[in-house]
This record gives sequence, structure tokens and C-alpha cells, in this order.
Amino acid sequence: MNNNMTLSRFSTLNLTLSGGLGVLGGLWLIVSPYLFDYNNLPAAAKFVENGQNATVLGLITGIITIAISVFLVATEKMAQMEFYRNIGGWLLVLMGVFLMAAPYLFNYSILRDPLWNLQLTGAFFTIIAGYVMQELTLRSKKVS
Repeated sequence: MNNNMTLSRFSTLNLTLSGGLGVLGGLWLIVSPYLFDYNNLPAAAKFVENGQNATVLGLITGIITIAISVFLVATEKMAQMEFYRNIGGWLLVLMGVFLMAAPYLFNYSILRDPLWNLQLTGAFFTIIAGYVMQELTLRSKKVS
């Protein structure tokens, strides 16, 4: 019984920290196009629309990531929301994979800063979301 209480507290702390990292990652996606100034990169002079695409992608994926992360943290103690938390966790894993593939899918892999920013951020999301899914799986398999 004591092990279950410890697992429950540990899982709750891990999900809260992971959700916080998801929110920070989403904020990074929103802010980074302006920090790196995607539209004024040397290679972007020829490919202005690619810099704009990278900026729009960062804004949209950042907002979606923040929404999913906040949802995961807000519903972590609600047993009836377990199915939706699993869907949210897998969406974050897919978001990470999508971010790594986006520069190639939307033809702005020639722009170095957006390429590396999205590659590293996507890897970060995939690792953190995979960890969240592990925690959710442990919690669902926990013996009452």
C-alpha cells in the first residue's frame, strides 16, 4: 500500500513537471521565430515565404502544445479523464515527430535556424511526451 502512495505522489510530481516543460516548450515555439528573426535570415531573402511558414508553424504548434500540456496537468487527478490524457500524451509525441519533419515537409530546411530549432525542440517534445506516456501507463497499471 505504501508503494502505491509513493508511486502516486511521484507520478503526480513527474506529470506536473513534464506539463510545465511542455508549456515552456510551447512558449519557446511561439517566441523563437522572433528571437531568431526567421524572416530576415541571410538565406531567407530568396525564400521569404519559407521564413513566414516557419513563423506561422511555430505559433500554431506552440499554442497547441501549451493547450495540451495544460490539459494534462489540469486533469491529472481525474480518473475519468484517463482516456483523454492518453490521447493528449500521444498527440504531444506526434507533435515532436511533426516538428522534426516540418522543415522538410514545408520546404524550409534551407533555413538553418528554423531547421535546428525545430529539430531540437521536436526531439525535446518527443522525449518529454514519451516520459509522460510512461508515467500515464504506470499510473493506469497501478494496483489499487
